[in-house]
Amino acid sequence: MRMSIPYFTSTGDNFDLIRAANSVIGLSCRGVSPIGRLCRKIISIGQRILNWIVYILGCADGTLYTGITNDLDRRISEHEAGRGAKFTRGRGPFQLVYHEICESRGPASKREIEIKLLNREQKLRLISKDQ
Repeated sequence: MRMSIPYFTSTGDNFDLIRAANSVIGLSCRGVSPIGRLCRKIISIGQRILNWIVYILGCADGTLYTGITNDLDRRISEHEAGRGAKFTRGRGPFQLVYHEICESRGPASKREIEIKLLNREQKLRLISKDQ
């Protein structure tokens, strides 16, 4: 499931942030919604929603690397600097060839495993469908 939630900032009451997030996905503000619990967590981590991203990098040697992150720019920088996954060390520069946004880490991890189980030809088909 692909899901894109915008970033929110709040200068007022936290309830306003929860109400705004609920309105994005169509939930009412009565009771404690799943997005309400998520928003409380967001407030404690700097007032932004962290979507998990499954990504595929094309390496300079032609190989493909699949991973997950909640900050794609930071993670690609880590790969470029040699601080990313062991597989990518010495295989740069990298090109982001595919990504999917997931609602949380669990679905992102499951999707990562699904993609890693694909053979190279299937991964290339997945990449070409996205473009």
